[in-house]
Amino acid sequence: MGHNMLNTLAITIIFVLVVVLVTCIANACNRKSRVLLQTAKAVVREKLTKRGEYPVEQLLIDCNIPENYRSESLFLIKRIGELLGQTKNKLLPDELLSTILRVKKIEFSPSQYNAWEKEGLLEYIEVFGDDILAIVEKYSVPKKWESAWECKNAPPKNDDEWIDFILSIEFCKFLHFFAPMIDIERI
Repeated sequence: MGHNMLNTLAITIIFVLVVVLVTCIANACNRKSRVLLQTAKAVVREKLTKRGEYPVEQLLIDCNIPENYRSESLFLIKRIGELLGQTKNKLLPDELLSTILRVKKIEFSPSQYNAWEKEGLLEYIEVFGDDILAIVEKYSVPKKWESAWECKNAPPKNDDEWIDFILSIEFCKFLHFFAPMIDIERI
């Protein structure tokens, strides 16, 4: 009986050590992923900071935002600006969101290329798409999502497809598509 108890104890200790080791390795890998994401977000914020302001009133005019969605559009512009670390609007009306939210490998320091390759990244990394989707989801009415797709092809099926959709459209189209979904009462 004592021998079996020792075997069980040894197996338990080995199991615990393996779990701790795997956890440490996973955390080290995740840390490198987090550093890449943090760096990419900093690159986007820096690019935007260097840009001149695009006045919000002019953006609303250039995007031809109807008066009945003005508040919702202003809300989205403000929230996305905050997310991107900007106090003034820097997004252009006809700019694809992917243009500003994609960071190319050459925008990273060479010391991060190993982590880049280990993550399996090829040309670029996209950031803030999931955060923008979270803003829209938090402040919108689900039934309005369904009606927005009535006259279009099949809607995106999951978050990744929604993020791809968001990043594939110009900022004006983003406002036209999502502003009607925002519930001003949730703001």
